[in-house]
Amino acid sequence: MTADIFFASRLPELSELRRWAYERGAGRVWVSEHSAQHLGSQLSSDPDSVRVACLRQVQASRCMICVFNGAYGSVIAAERVASLGLEISLLELELMTAVLTRVPTIVLLLGDVPPDARIQDLWSILEEQETVQIEPTIYSMQSIKERLTVLIDELARRSPAPKQFMTTVAQHRLTRLANPLSRPDIHFLSNVQGFSKRTDPDLVRELTGRIGAESNQYDKLAVLWMALRHCTPLDRSAPREYLEATSRALAGWVGAASWAGLHGHSYVGALAALQTIKVISGLVGSSGNEGRESVLSATNGGLASEYYSSSKLMDNKHDRNILLQRAAETIDAAINNRESLDRVLPIKGSILIALGRRQEALATFSKVLQLRLESPSPSLAMIGEAEADLGWGYFLTGRVAKARELLERGTTKLRDSGNIAFTVKQLRKLAVVAAPRSPSRSWEALIEAHDFARKHGLTDQMQQMEALPIVGQLLRRRRERQ
Repeated sequence: MTADIFFASRLPELSELRRWAYERGAGRVWVSEHSAQHLGSQLSSDPDSVRVACLRQVQASRCMICVFNGAYGSVIAAERVASLGLEISLLELELMTAVLTRVPTIVLLLGDVPPDARIQDLWSILEEQETVQIEPTIYSMQSIKERLTVLIDELARRSPAPKQFMTTVAQHRLTRLANPLSRPDIHFLSNVQGFSKRTDPDLVRELTGRIGAESNQYDKLAVLWMALRHCTPLDRSAPREYLEATSRALAGWVGAASWAGLHGHSYVGALAALQTIKVISGLVGSSGNEGRESVLSATNGGLASEYYSSSKLMDNKHDRNILLQRAAETIDAAINNRESLDRVLPIKGSILIALGRRQEALATFSKVLQLRLESPSPSLAMIGEAEADLGWGYFLTGRVAKARELLERGTTKLRDSGNIAFTVKQLRKLAVVAAPRSPSRSWEALIEAHDFARKHGLTDQMQQMEALPIVGQLLRRRRERQ
């Protein structure tokens, strides 16, 4: 029996309840110190390993139950991090990982929520999430156990709920409100009040730099959360060094959140992070100022990519076209602003395909490959991506043999370069191109891509594969059996 219900709570004060939940779950409820007994002794000596183990289990769980007794939780930080005020509790990281991975979460309140700034901010974030259900306050341990008994029994029988990030509210804000991007609540964590903290920009940079060692997108987001929770909401009067460190952390968030499928209007999504980066752009200064390009590279290109990705989540053609048109206008602005052409043109090619302008897309992808081949030091991954994109353009314009040749060559380069995310993206396209003449090669590419996507938290790509006719259902069943 798989432990697929994650139980979260403060550990010291609720240790008896945690043991009770573990035993009541009879193998279905994961409680860290009982399901993985070595973790309890490592909390003080090796907090990072505890964090990784617990958050990986959240990602793998079908649902979460959190009993909140008013205490913020165990700080999960090294001594230097804690000494500088970056004190993020393990309980908060578990709850935020559930939010970001769309794991349905039920929060039981044991007593009133205290007026603690950190807790109030966390509550503001949780209350905005469609996947989080906060139940009325309970004031006795016996009543908590009675409610837990019902929940555990219900959840053990219930089929997994679909994990969907985009909501009707988000769709309405993105496509139907006047000037939606000027709204203050589009910015990263702009729905929280913030709390007093003293953050060292060097430490924010250090935490941001650590994501290079993480291959799973949700592991990257957990590390970045520890930095961004204390940089946001944005303090516009902060020193330049602070703003630049915040922007770099947000840029890391955009990359990981995009691959994780966190598209659309949300206080923690890629669009909100991009909008905050754009605000910092204005605060940092003119384009002649040193450091601006590194802080704000390809802001319009990123926004265009986000509009394009969000358009695929719309449930009607009208809203899809609104976002695609906005994506087209923004990518043109990126080109006019002289953002790196070999980086923004691939986004333009994808937008053109979505608009039905396939020959223009093919010409755009061809230009990208030419630009990258002519660059002074082209990387293997950049060439591989451009070849695969061009192959997809050939497929959509009817040249299937040429398309497969380029996609096979491009994915090989990407795989050899170690760029997992783009390897998955192009393997997914290769599977489509190979399917008519070589179903076995198509399935082989899909399995490789799907396995990579699951392992590395590439939810955006995994969802697109599982949405494919017939084979998507097979992939879903295969994932559920493993």
